[in-house]
Order: sequence, then C-alpha cells, then structure tokens
Amino acid sequence: MKRLALVACVLLGCVFPDAPDPCELDRTGCRSGGGFALDPECMLDGELEVVLGEGYDGFESVGGALDLQNGVQGGQHIFVAVRVKNPALDRYDLLEARFTLTQRFEDADECHEQGLEPECEWVLAERTLVLGDVEPLQVTGEGAVEAYGFLMVLDRRPSRGDEYAVTVRDPCGRTGRAAIELR
Repeated sequence: MKRLALVACVLLGCVFPDAPDPCELDRTGCRSGGGFALDPECMLDGELEVVLGEGYDGFESVGGALDLQNGVQGGQHIFVAVRVKNPALDRYDLLEARFTLTQRFEDADECHEQGLEPECEWVLAERTLVLGDVEPLQVTGEGAVEAYGFLMVLDRRPSRGDEYAVTVRDPCGRTGRAAIELR
C-alpha cells in the first residue's frame, strides 16, 4: 500500500501541507522589484567593485562550491547574495543585480570566437533583482551594500566547471561583475 501511494505521489505530484512555500523564505517574497532606470544626468567613472556571495540570513563570500538547498518536491535552490564595495549612495538608492548559473561547454572560448554564442553556454538559472526597491539597501559600516537571502531555483544540480556569477549595474551606468567556476 505504501509503495502504491509513493508511485501515485511521484506520478501525480504531492502536496506537503507542512512545507513552506519557497517564496516565504525569499527576502522579497520572490518579487524582483521594478523601479530601476538609468539616469542620463549621472556621470560617474570606473567600475563597481562586486563580491559574489550566498546566504540566507547573512552574506558569505563563495569559494568554489555552493550551499545547495533541497526543496520538498526534489528541486534545488540557492540563496544568492552580493556585496558592492563602492556604491555612490549620495547619488542613488537602487542597484540592479543579475545572478546566473551557467554551464560552460569545454570549448566555449573557441565557440565564442566562431560567433556561435547561443551554443557556447547554457543558462541553468538566473534571477534579476532591483536592490533597494522592495526593501531599503543594507549598508555596512564601511559603506558597502550587502544583499542576501534571495532564492534562485536551479534547473539541475550544478557541475564542476559551471559558472556562478553576478553582474551589478548602478543608475549611472557603471557595472561590475564577479564570477567563480565551481569545483
């Protein structure tokens, strides 16, 4: 009888009433925000200094492995995080952050040289957020912005060689990118 119930659950899908909705765990309830726009009057030079991280209740920089979380229905997710060391908070209070987990094929560099970009990489997961829109920016004592606790659902389990990255843009058009290759 238990075996039949398990098979039915797998085929039809199961509802686990005690399991929280994953968006209840996300800092913004899975909302991405939407108030970001470039300011044509803002002219700042240089790049943003960005540190890639992860973490549910705090920022942790990432080494070569991710802290994968298992969902109740067999899926996996991570809690993405970023630190921006040199924001111009006297000029703006929003940042755009795009997190990606990408499978890079072994010959990706050669693939790009031949102009075959869509075939060179496969985006396994992505999440774009407007930091400072749903909730105010969190600023450290050193003046950096830290954001963490954002859920990113993975299409599949990451593999060695996959790239976890974040690209951050400010309203002045400055960008910064940080990435790691998973081990």
